[in-house]
Amino acid sequence: MEITEVGILKNNVAELQRQLQQSYIRIKELREELDNEKDKKTRCMCGVCGAEYVGYYPGDI
Repeated sequence: MEITEVGILKNNVAELQRQLQQSYIRIKELREELDNEKDKKTRCMCGVCGAEYVGYYPGDI
């Protein structure tokens, strides 16, 4: 079986498309992780007030 230049290029394009798709998936996962970390840092830790930001206390709202 003879591999032509066109065949090699088609294989390269297919591989690059696969890599690009995997990159998009990984970027989505990383953005979700980042959003989760941001949410953790902006929640009130007192557990009572339900404030949006750390450092607020029930009497501050």
